[in-house]
Amino acid sequence: MKRIYLILLIIPLFWQSCKIHEPDLFDQNPSERLIQTLNNVNTILKAAPNGWIMDYYPGVGDFSRAGARNPNPRQWGGYTLLFEFKDNDLVTIRTFFGRPPRDGRDSSATSMYQLIPETGPVLSFTTFNPILHYFTNPRNPDGINRPQGNQGMNGDSEFIIMSASAEKIVLRGKTENNQIILRPFNESISQGKSKAEYLATINFQEQNLIFAYSSYLYIDGTDTATVVRGSTAVLDPDGTIPIRLLTFTYPDPTGGDFDIVISRAFVSDLDGIVFYEPLELFGKTITRMNHDLTPVNEHFSVPGQSGTMTPIIAARYVELLGTYIMHFGTTTTVFANANRNRRLEVTVTENVPGVSFKLEGVFSAEQEARGPIIMGYDPAYGFTINGQILHVRANGVDDLWLRAISEGSTIGTTPTAARSHGMRGDVSVNAEGRKVITMVCNGVWTSVTATFILRSSPIGANPFVTVENVPTRPTLGGEAGQNNIAFPQFVKQP
Repeated sequence: MKRIYLILLIIPLFWQSCKIHEPDLFDQNPSERLIQTLNNVNTILKAAPNGWIMDYYPGVGDFSRAGARNPNPRQWGGYTLLFEFKDNDLVTIRTFFGRPPRDGRDSSATSMYQLIPETGPVLSFTTFNPILHYFTNPRNPDGINRPQGNQGMNGDSEFIIMSASAEKIVLRGKTENNQIILRPFNESISQGKSKAEYLATINFQEQNLIFAYSSYLYIDGTDTATVVRGSTAVLDPDGTIPIRLLTFTYPDPTGGDFDIVISRAFVSDLDGIVFYEPLELFGKTITRMNHDLTPVNEHFSVPGQSGTMTPIIAARYVELLGTYIMHFGTTTTVFANANRNRRLEVTVTENVPGVSFKLEGVFSAEQEARGPIIMGYDPAYGFTINGQILHVRANGVDDLWLRAISEGSTIGTTPTAARSHGMRGDVSVNAEGRKVITMVCNGVWTSVTATFILRSSPIGANPFVTVENVPTRPTLGGEAGQNNIAFPQFVKQP
């Protein structure tokens, strides 16, 4: 029995003596390692002699917070921001910030940043910066996405640091999870240009090619896809904020009933555009397209491949200036051309060259002086008309409004206030050889938008000039003083 007890006493000692000692793999605990990582990142950020260039993508990510896949991620496309990280936790952000006609404004703003130890390293821009927070503010300064519940542009200002080196820093937005890339603003990117020259050159190239057209044809051998640039969110009567998103559509090669539709967000550089993620098209992988700005050969090409993307031009800006007969009806419920039973001579004049027009002759001279209707220019569609405030006075009288309203809506009800809702032209030529632009729905609203309303206060005031076949003060139904132009069609005059 004593032997058994002795063996039992020896066994624990045996296991104790055989236990392998595992040394610590790290000299620091996790918290210390995280602080060290943040210090290293801060050193990298401030060490770049010319700062950093960021491919910044606002917009919703691939998945919602509930885990559902978003059908239109990164719906605004990408933006180029330049960063310079300084001592005392200061950062200066610079971009070509604005929209036509104010594009050309090189903006910069300084604020504070912080590197935060959370479950991982986080780069946070902690004080207000009017450039970065333009994208993050739910109440966007220009009203973008406001009708959709004050969502703004769904941008991020806090980023999880995925990796960091002197050559590239990879970030992920904390809220939307979009990948954001920081690269040193060095010679290979700037090509010898200063920051101001770089931003100005990109802006010029965008305005004269990618933003100058709304639709393209992509051709690679016998394969063809139509390409539409993302819809434009209207900010005000002066211009728009172009969206850096291309949507490619082509027939299903397997013979299916539905076309293949692929959208890709992009940013611009000096040579062309770079996609957020690779585009698989006709069995080939496309990561970027280079542009050719030669006036007689405006197109994009794929480096090392045969595919080209050429703009579709239905009408050039200068060709659209002049006098038109505007044919229109007064009801939103009849589509037949025969019901455009009213006509008015109007003049289309220059507003912002190459960007927008003034539509003159619709109002009386008194009202016209307070603010004309602004129509956008689109090479593929000719005219665009979106909701806009024409004239507002502090005392609330003599307000003129133009809003798009959908087919079938009651004239007396309040139409949508969304400035992205509206109409675009369908360009054709009639039997007399005259250019005809028939306004149709731009596809933003789920209903058919084919009408705009001219509203004047005080109620009962008439903003119209005398229209052929229409009394001086038309009674069109709905509120008095709220007048309807349905299915407008413009016929160019000699």
